[in-house]
Amino acid sequence: MAATYDKSSVSSILAYAQKLIGHSLIEVARVPEEALNSRSKGNLGDLVEKYFFEIEPPNNHSPDFPEAGLELKTTGVTIGTKQKYLAKERLVLTNIHPRHIRSESWQQSTFLAKCRLMLILFYLFDQEKSALDRKFVHRPLLLDLLSLAESDIVQIEEDWNFIKKKCEDNKAHELSEGDTTYLKACRKGSGGPDERLVSQGEGEEKASSRAFSFPRSFMSRLLRESDEAEASILLSPIQTVDEAVKARLSPYFGQSISSIASQVGYESRSKSRNYHLVSKLLTGDNRKPLELEKAGITLRTVTLRQNGVPKENIPFLAFDPFDLVSADWEDSQLSRDVEARYLFAIFAEAKDGGVTFQTAGFWTMSYLDRVTSRAVWETTREKFARADYDLMKKSENPVMFLNTHGRDSSEKVLTPAGDMITKRSFWLSKHYFANVVMGEMTWR
Repeated sequence: MAATYDKSSVSSILAYAQKLIGHSLIEVARVPEEALNSRSKGNLGDLVEKYFFEIEPPNNHSPDFPEAGLELKTTGVTIGTKQKYLAKERLVLTNIHPRHIRSESWQQSTFLAKCRLMLILFYLFDQEKSALDRKFVHRPLLLDLLSLAESDIVQIEEDWNFIKKKCEDNKAHELSEGDTTYLKACRKGSGGPDERLVSQGEGEEKASSRAFSFPRSFMSRLLRESDEAEASILLSPIQTVDEAVKARLSPYFGQSISSIASQVGYESRSKSRNYHLVSKLLTGDNRKPLELEKAGITLRTVTLRQNGVPKENIPFLAFDPFDLVSADWEDSQLSRDVEARYLFAIFAEAKDGGVTFQTAGFWTMSYLDRVTSRAVWETTREKFARADYDLMKKSENPVMFLNTHGRDSSEKVLTPAGDMITKRSFWLSKHYFANVVMGEMTWR
């Protein structure tokens, strides 16, 4: 039975898509026997296009429904706390072509031509089920990028222009998801020897294949109508996130914690006092900064000793030994950590025993240091695969090292070899932070 909808009508396509909600693809579409027998592991979006909408994906920069100017996307969700849907992963939009983007403007970009208007279908991710068996949930989301809040449009355009500038400068190989705020340049492929590389121009270093994407945090926010635990940091709808953060925090640089706390009516003696104080400066209350949450930007506070070196080394998230051994670099926790964007708020101990709010800024690890970090990860992966759990000493690498991560040695994790070891994580060296990170912190 042929699909019964008008491929040139957005409203008709949207109404037809509603038939998927509460059902898996095999429950509402005629799927051939060979696909049923294999319980296809293919991309669910391709399967929906082929068997439900009965369209063939275009071989150019046009949207999936060219007559309607509509791009189709499917993406997984999980169920979080309070039974709310959360995005499982980033939403990959369209490929970045380093040589082509140089001649484009934002308004006439191939990105907007393909992705300005998108129909997003959400399915409940279940590891135990094939793509064909996963049920569609929530409601179809019709997303017009140029009808978002003005502040979102301003930020997305800023992000696109930043990525374009990197390509213009023949630095596409240095792109990182942490370079931008909402519109990211995510890597495609495993990053292994068979990774597809793209040309930047004759004589230039080839770059890893990347695509425009929205981060998981941005997609999770689209799933929610509102969240009372969040508050906007923007002082104007035409501000970028960088501008808003700088405007909120810079008036307090050089002031003591006690003075700032007195001005904003904040009192706390908790270990996370500095973190909550900065959050209050950003939002005016104790709620989470909305724009940082949407962008997946991690706020971290660091206190320097009088010699300018942090009191402590800087940990990333503890890792699962099973994931470490089985994951490709691209899918590893550390890869996500070193490609992320951070907002560092820097405090400094004073001679009188007090603490001042020294400065703040955004930071993403440089390309060369990401290469170094990958080498550390690969060495650790190889060691864990042969049940060698020796810690990588700080002296062995200028960027990061391996150390235990937990309240005490009683926090154990299971390894693929069946051993119970103290929880581990990768750490940034405090000297690397003082000598490199603080010099690379920027505002855009």
